Amino acid sequence: MNEDVWKQIVNDIESKNIRFGSCEVRLTFHDGRIGFYELTTRYRRNTHIPAGKNGTKGEAANG
Repeated sequence: MNEDVWKQIVNDIESKNIRFGSCEVRLTFHDGRIGFYELTTRYRRNTHIPAGKNGTKGEAANG
């Protein structure tokens, strides 16, 4: 893989400022070289607060 392409991918990932979640990089090759890449990010948001946190009894976070 070309080092410049790798640097570009890393810069794009860093610009997403992912604090929680995941990022998937999909590389598409043409004639043995990377033709383009796609970034997919996913965010997970918990909806349940465990019992004992913030004085709750395990209620859902939104009410």
